[in-house]
Amino acid sequence: MSDKSKTFRLPVALYILLGIVVVLELAAPFFARTNGVDGPSQLNLETQFNSLLSQGIVFPKWVPQGFHGFGSPAFYFYPPLAFYATGILQLLSGVSKPDILFQAVGLLATLASFFAARKLLLAIGSVRNQALLGAALYAFAPFRIAELYSRSSLSSHVAYIFLPLVWCGLVQIFGNWQSGGKTWKGTLLFSVSFALLMLTSIPLAVVTIVTMLVAAAVFRRELRAGAVWRLALGTVLTIGLVAFYVIPVVLYEPYVKLQYLSKLREFFIDDLFHLRNFAGLYHLALLYGGMAAFLFAYWRVRRHRVPIAQAEKNIFQFTLAVLAFIVVLEVPPIGRPLLTKMPLLELVQGTWRFYIDVVLLGACVVGIARTAAMQKAARQIIWIWSAGALLPAVLIVLNLHLGTHQVGPAVDPPEYHPIYVHAGDSVLEGAKDGIEFATGRGYIRPITEKPDREDDSVSSSSAGLVTFHRFYWPAWHLYANGRELKTSPDSILGLARAELPAGDYEMTWKLERTPLETAGLLISGMAWGGVLLTVGIGLAQRRVTLKGSSSP
Repeated sequence: MSDKSKTFRLPVALYILLGIVVVLELAAPFFARTNGVDGPSQLNLETQFNSLLSQGIVFPKWVPQGFHGFGSPAFYFYPPLAFYATGILQLLSGVSKPDILFQAVGLLATLASFFAARKLLLAIGSVRNQALLGAALYAFAPFRIAELYSRSSLSSHVAYIFLPLVWCGLVQIFGNWQSGGKTWKGTLLFSVSFALLMLTSIPLAVVTIVTMLVAAAVFRRELRAGAVWRLALGTVLTIGLVAFYVIPVVLYEPYVKLQYLSKLREFFIDDLFHLRNFAGLYHLALLYGGMAAFLFAYWRVRRHRVPIAQAEKNIFQFTLAVLAFIVVLEVPPIGRPLLTKMPLLELVQGTWRFYIDVVLLGACVVGIARTAAMQKAARQIIWIWSAGALLPAVLIVLNLHLGTHQVGPAVDPPEYHPIYVHAGDSVLEGAKDGIEFATGRGYIRPITEKPDREDDSVSSSSAGLVTFHRFYWPAWHLYANGRELKTSPDSILGLARAELPAGDYEMTWKLERTPLETAGLLISGMAWGGVLLTVGIGLAQRRVTLKGSSSP
């Protein structure tokens, strides 16, 4: 086996196969007519978010139509960035159909993730041709098809744009893999990318933190105090950038049933044992098939003591560590308690959240392959993943299903139920028309209704306790006769109640921010303003430098 670097080339047939897969996946959004298991809920959230944006609510929090009209605090918790994309696209294009907006943003995310991966691969020393191939593999791998069409999670798909950029920032901060020492630019890139990742997918942000800790353990001897200090500063900036989102999450987390997510622990070993979820098992086989080629190459390099480039050695070490960690989590007796009780990991839900790291590492293998063994592994990974992507891509474009296609109803995520709700969804649905805005001694009539405010006209001959057609939520405040009235939840449905005074007057419900929420908005506003100012100054300086160098 030769230890010399060779120009990396693919067989013509493989170029053709990869090209066909890319074309099919780019065409898929224009032909797809069905959604995956999370599709209805994602479209429901998208529709609600876009509606709030169109009504002038810049930072949507409360969903008035959620949970059968009782309201939902979904956007206090659900990361908003993917839905900002659909909402802005709706405002710019005039297209209002949520499925079209979903597919359009999904297509843009696929293309953006290609360029993000290419930037990372160039940062770790990839040559142009291999950077293009590795980026294509990351953007069009079969796992990406499963995420967008089998699972239909737009938020996760959009989040995959930022994952390579986070690692690119880390590479630049720590100066490894031919980064050129652009450490401060790397700090800014890391901060902004990780902030955008958090604003798109909390589970993927947690996965990234975990894999960063794995990387720190693998490369602990190469860590330098200055680089760690810059990473710490970047982390502080990240916190500032996401403060407007994180602070409400922390404040209101005790008031919803997020513990419901701890019940959703999925293991493919269970699926294999019970012979179910064949689509998921198919994609898992492709993922590990590519990694098997990588592991075989590693075994050959070690057995024959082949000299390899430092970039290849780094990829070998890091990929082995990540794979070992994932394989341990795949074992239910080990993975279930870790994913249920361990801090951070409890937000991940399942080992499949880590699979995008395997896809990115596979792309890195393609990008930095220099020795014959590594290049052979890279070709095998491309063969396996390209051939594996062909079948689902064709099925999507032709709208065919190998089995019965079943998609559930568009329900509001149950983890956003207020804690005071002790009735099931069927009870809530049956009660939605049975509660009246009346005391029995007068009436309550709506005057104006907005997502964050409701004005009512009240006429009551005597004071009395009134149950309103809305969930109790601490951020909703009730005012009448110039003073705030105390509200509380009822004991079963969790509906808001208040003791109304007698008389004729106007009553107002207001969705209000706490001082901490306002502080979060100010902090994030200053942080994003500082980032934009820094980038603007950098671009201006670059333009002046280029102009000066071109002058005679």
